[in-house]
Amino acid sequence: MSLVVARKIRNAFMMVGDSRLLDPQQSSINLPRDSVIKSLVIAPEFSVSFAGSLSFANDAIRGFKYEWLKESKQSQIIDHFYSIHRDSNRQVDFILVWGEPINKLVQIKDGTYSDTISSWIGDAIAFERFQKAFVSNEQSPGQAHAILSEFVSKSNHPDFCFNTFSKMMSAMRIVIADSAIPSVGGFVVPVASYKGDMHYVPYLQSQTAPFDASYFENNDAVPLGTAEDGYFTMYFVFGHNGRSCHAIVYFRQGEFGIAFCPDNHGIPRPLIIKVKTFTHFVDAVRSTGLVINTPFLDDSVYNNVIRELVMRNKQAIKESLL
Repeated sequence: MSLVVARKIRNAFMMVGDSRLLDPQQSSINLPRDSVIKSLVIAPEFSVSFAGSLSFANDAIRGFKYEWLKESKQSQIIDHFYSIHRDSNRQVDFILVWGEPINKLVQIKDGTYSDTISSWIGDAIAFERFQKAFVSNEQSPGQAHAILSEFVSKSNHPDFCFNTFSKMMSAMRIVIADSAIPSVGGFVVPVASYKGDMHYVPYLQSQTAPFDASYFENNDAVPLGTAEDGYFTMYFVFGHNGRSCHAIVYFRQGEFGIAFCPDNHGIPRPLIIKVKTFTHFVDAVRSTGLVINTPFLDDSVYNNVIRELVMRNKQAIKESLL
C-alpha cells in the first residue's frame, strides 16, 4: 500500500514517501531492484504521487499528456487521474501538486477529489504512526539523516519551512523502520519546492562505525564500517533529462546504485549499476542521458556534514549515529 504525505505551507510544498513495492499477495519485497518511486516530478511545475495498484498507477502516468501542462488544463489533468481512481474501484489514490504560478495541491482519494493544504494516501496505520512521530518530534535511534542545507534551507522560497520538512523526513524514516508496518519500507523519497519548481531533495543517510566527538581531534575522514557489520551510507540525489526529474540513490558500502530512469513515460524503472565508487556511479548514470549535479562527489562534503551533526549532538553519537 505504501505511504505518501504532502503539505502546503502558503505557496511552498513538501512531500515524503517510501519506496517499498508489494507483490500481488501483498507481501513486501525488499530487494533494491524492486524499489518504486511513488512521487514523480513529471515537470518542473507539476508532480504526482500515488499509493495502491502499481498497474493502474502506471496506466495513469502513461496516459498523461504534457501538452495539458503547457495549455494550463488543470481540470483535464484532474479528470484524467480521477478517472483512473474511479475506474480502478479506488485501487489507486493520487496527490497532484502544481508549483508556481498555480500553487495547488489536489487529493484524489475515497471516490472524490478536492483542493487541500495537506494530504496523505496509502496505509492508514502507517499514517497514524507518522503523525505520532511527527507531533512528538520522535527521533529514530541508531541513525540520523542530513538534508543538503544548501538545497533546502537556502531554497530561495520564502514560504519553505525547513523544520517542518525535517520533521516529516524523520517521521517517515521511523515508519519505514517500524517492523509492525510491513507495507511501508525502503528509503525516504522527498520532494519539495525549490525556486518555485518541484524537485527531489538530496540527502544522505548513514549508520557508521562507532565513534564520538573527540574522534575529529586527530582524524578528518569518518569511519564508515562495513556492510557485513550492518553499517551503510546512502546518497539520495536526482538527475533530469531536460523535462522531468528522476531519483537516484547510491549505497556506498554495497558498491551499487539505482537510477530510476524514464520508461516510455510510465513509472521510472530501476536501473541497477554496480560500481565501487559514487564518482563512477555518477559517470555511468550520466551515460544514460540524465544530467546530475551533486556535491557528494567530494568526500570532504560527506565528512563535513557528518562532523557538523556530531558536534551538534555529542551525546547521541555514542550510539553509532551518522
